[in-house]
Amino acid sequence: MMIATKKSIIDWVKWIAVFAIPLMIIVLLPTSEAFTVPMRNFLAVTLWGILMYMFELIDNAVTSILLVFGYVIFGIAPLNVALSAWTAGAVWMTFGCFALIAIVQKTTLLKRLAYFCVIASGGTYSGIIFAMITLGVVIKFILPGCTTGIAMLALAYSIVKALNLEKSKAGAGIIMAMLLGFMDSCVGYMPDYFSVLFANVGTVTPVPVSMTSFAFHNLIFLPLIYLIGFLLTKYFKPEIPISSKAYFREQLRLMGSIEQKEKKILMVLLLFMVYLLTESYHGFPMLYGFIIAPFIMYFPGIDVGESEDLKQINYSVMLFMTACMTIGNVAAYVEIGPFISAMLLPYLQNTSINGFFALIWIIIAFLNLLMTPMAEFAALGAPIAQLCVDLGINPYPMIYTFIQGGATVIFPYEYTMGLVAFSFGIIKMKDFVKVMIVKNIICFVFLMTAGITYWKLIGLL
Repeated sequence: MMIATKKSIIDWVKWIAVFAIPLMIIVLLPTSEAFTVPMRNFLAVTLWGILMYMFELIDNAVTSILLVFGYVIFGIAPLNVALSAWTAGAVWMTFGCFALIAIVQKTTLLKRLAYFCVIASGGTYSGIIFAMITLGVVIKFILPGCTTGIAMLALAYSIVKALNLEKSKAGAGIIMAMLLGFMDSCVGYMPDYFSVLFANVGTVTPVPVSMTSFAFHNLIFLPLIYLIGFLLTKYFKPEIPISSKAYFREQLRLMGSIEQKEKKILMVLLLFMVYLLTESYHGFPMLYGFIIAPFIMYFPGIDVGESEDLKQINYSVMLFMTACMTIGNVAAYVEIGPFISAMLLPYLQNTSINGFFALIWIIIAFLNLLMTPMAEFAALGAPIAQLCVDLGINPYPMIYTFIQGGATVIFPYEYTMGLVAFSFGIIKMKDFVKVMIVKNIICFVFLMTAGITYWKLIGLL
């Protein structure tokens, strides 16, 4: 009873803070010709939404709807601006990606691919670690979405259980390898995540993106994830050598031949990948591939999609995503980006390129302790893009630095996949924190040296 009462008091404090802080902005912040009333009200409503997401007092879907219509109700932007995110291609790419995942998850394709990678790696512990990382990188290309990442963590957990490593440090290493392999491989574009940042930067300056251009711009960071994998093999090294090649060969044998419907899905996925990777040649946008690929599964002759699959889509995530994109659209409408840029420009004019990107990374990494990366993309994408324009800096390296800063976590609660990985009960908190701190330091140093050098060599800087 005491705990329930204490929790109730904390919740009431959160509710008061959620409304009191935005109200203080309205009451205490003076307006002027430069800082207008719509700008002030925009900050208040946006902060309300961010606090609601942070405290999770109600379902995020409800918060997302209220935030979007809050801009209309308080006269900050008209309805067509508040709902304009739903016309963005990224939203429908996310929908298509979720539909694909729902269909693929019914099959053994992902499990077969995982077992094949373990066998190809030799079946040793180091081999399994690198197999998990490689699988994360590859799957992020084929089915790019956070939902896929959670499915891959579940697959890694099944491998840990199969090898009886649930209560060992070695088992934690396998889960961490999949987590980092999927989330930290910077060459795979995820429409349900990165597109929020691209969309909000796009309200300031055009930033077209494709799978191939995203991969090329970030190719230098691919070896980095394998370096981190090598460190995982040392930190989580098992006491007794592991040799699992024979076991997983037997598991593949027991699965039998690949089913006809799985062959059809595989064919569609391969054609989908070819379409995405050849966008620069055929000239059609990624969106068409994300819409056609899942829904061709329902056509006669293929017929592997079911009506139940569409019910598995997490529409709450789509509402959250569009709300984040709406923040950027409304920010552009009230022109708050130029205002923030004008305030910060005098302090950054004499900053070096390395210093500018270091500052972005540090700000985003710090804010990860308080809010989700997607909320950061929504709140800061347009203002920092405006700074890039004013300073004459190409926005693409800023976007990629932003994304890497968003992947800089220390505790599991900072992002969904980390929380899922930790929830299996295999990774100890002290191990998670130690690995993440070391990983963050290595990634920051690599970004400031090899990353910026590479961007200069390919003409981005």
